[in-house]
Amino acid sequence: MPNKLQGIRKTIGPVRFSFVNVYEKVQFNNNEPQYSLRALIPKENTELVNQIQAAINQAKDEAKNKIWGGAMPEDLAVTIHDGDKSGRAEEAGHWCLNTNNKNRQPGIVFGSDQHRQREGEEVKSGDYGLINVTFKAYDYGKKGIGTYLNSVWKTKNGESLAGASTPEEDFKDVDTSKIEFDEFEIDPLTGKPLTPIDDDFELLAGDDVVPF
Repeated sequence: MPNKLQGIRKTIGPVRFSFVNVYEKVQFNNNEPQYSLRALIPKENTELVNQIQAAINQAKDEAKNKIWGGAMPEDLAVTIHDGDKSGRAEEAGHWCLNTNNKNRQPGIVFGSDQHRQREGEEVKSGDYGLINVTFKAYDYGKKGIGTYLNSVWKTKNGESLAGASTPEEDFKDVDTSKIEFDEFEIDPLTGKPLTPIDDDFELLAGDDVVPF
């Protein structure tokens, strides 16, 4: 199919992020690896839901006129589903929009000033923010409207989803009374463990000291 379509570009939010794979491509169901993110859209936000539906309809009309010969195909696939029917507790009361990009990593910004990622910052499932996507028809055996992820703007931390946990939560019930631990001296300036100088310069048996 010749690429005659521009698609409909749209910023969507605020939403909650789920199934976040924006740093590395992930392969699902033997499909080509891709970056992806699922946006959870509250059903009560009817204004946003209507905007998304309007954008999908625009993408359908574009394809109808440019590649489908003026006739709308039946049973077009779309990348949005009803969270109340998914069986996932976090998706209840939401529309769930699957987005992806197999060609390039989405741009990512943080905070009110839209800064690029800093040390200690990340986008994870459960966080909140906005996404910029392109709704665009495809016709490769199966016809539908894809949602292609352009950019991610994280605005707020959220509780981790999809069973994710912290190391502290994973090991909270371990009895440490019989476990041996190394003790590390903490650098007061960096807050990180100091590396023992003796270990850095320990000579192996038979090593010669080379003068500088």
